[in-house]
Amino acid sequence: MELTLRKLKIAFTLLIILYGCSYSFTGAVIPPDVKTVYVETFSNSADIIIPSLAQDFSEKLRDVLVSRSNLKLIDNRNADIVYSGTITEYKITPLNIGGNDQARQNRLTITVLVKFENKKYPEQSWEKTFSNFADYDSNTDIAQIQSELIETINNKLTLDIFNQSFSVW
Repeated sequence: MELTLRKLKIAFTLLIILYGCSYSFTGAVIPPDVKTVYVETFSNSADIIIPSLAQDFSEKLRDVLVSRSNLKLIDNRNADIVYSGTITEYKITPLNIGGNDQARQNRLTITVLVKFENKKYPEQSWEKTFSNFADYDSNTDIAQIQSELIETINNKLTLDIFNQSFSVW
C-alpha cells in the first residue's frame, strides 16, 4: 500500500511538472507565469466596526499568500492576481442557553466578501463570501479576548481563501 501511494505521489508530481505548473506541498497549484499578487486593504461595512479589523485581516491574507506560495507581493493593481473585498459581518451570537435563559457560550462570527481577480487567467476569477467563527465562554468579557478571537478567525478565513484560490482538490 505504501509503495502504491508513493508511486501515485511521484506520478502526480511529474504530471504537474509536465504541465508547467508550480506545485507546493500546501496543495497550491500556481502556473509559472503567475508571479505577483496584490491585496487591497479590505473595507469594513459590518454593523459593528472594530477599527483595526480590516487592516488586520488584509495583513493576514498578505502573510498567508507570501508564506504559502512563490508569489511576490507588490503594492499596486498591476499584479497578476488581485484580492479585494469587504468585511460584511462581525457578530456575536449566544449559544448553549442555560437554566436562567443565560448563554453559556457566545460565538463571534466574521464574514468577508472576497473578489479574486486572476489577470492571467480571467476564467479563474471569482467573487465569494467566506465566514468563520470562534466560540468563547459567556462569562468572559469580549474586550479581554477579542484580539485573540479575531486572530483565530482571520487564520481560518485566510486559509479558506488561499485554498479556494489555488487548491486542486
